Amino acid sequence: MRRRLGQHFLRDIRVAEYMAGLVPAGLDVIEVGPGRGVLTAELAKRARIVYAIELDKALADALASTAPPNVKVIWGDALEVEWPSADYFASNIPYYISSPLLLKLAERRLPAVVMLQREVAERLAAEPGGAEYGRLTVAVRCNYDVEILRVLPPQAFTPPPKVYSAVVKL
Repeated sequence: MRRRLGQHFLRDIRVAEYMAGLVPAGLDVIEVGPGRGVLTAELAKRARIVYAIELDKALADALASTAPPNVKVIWGDALEVEWPSADYFASNIPYYISSPLLLKLAERRLPAVVMLQREVAERLAAEPGGAEYGRLTVAVRCNYDVEILRVLPPQAFTPPPKVYSAVVKL
């Protein structure tokens, strides 16, 4: 595990089941930062194909060797690689790339369920004139309605981050 990659792995299977349950069945789904594959496994039960984009080579290789056949692991930087054609986006977004990744997602206009740092989720949901309202809010809200569904404590992850997280539907 490399902290410089912002690796805080979702360990609460109930959260993974909840997030995957928000994705309509039978779709092609992009997941960024699958890590150890907790969310990936739940998405694979519902999706036609899960395209799991992972930057960490060791994690990408491990996931590729254990994932169900409908999971296609792509080793690379999600901000750099060409995303495959898909119907939906679901991810425990690595917090250090959340803003640029959300901007890339907004360009694609894919419906999404994402895990974000709570403060970023609050920025996305901010109203005009509020302190959190800014460029990212505008860019995302031009294409999405933003709904914060759940707030999670650091203990839902390993190692625990120093911040709370939120499940957000876009």
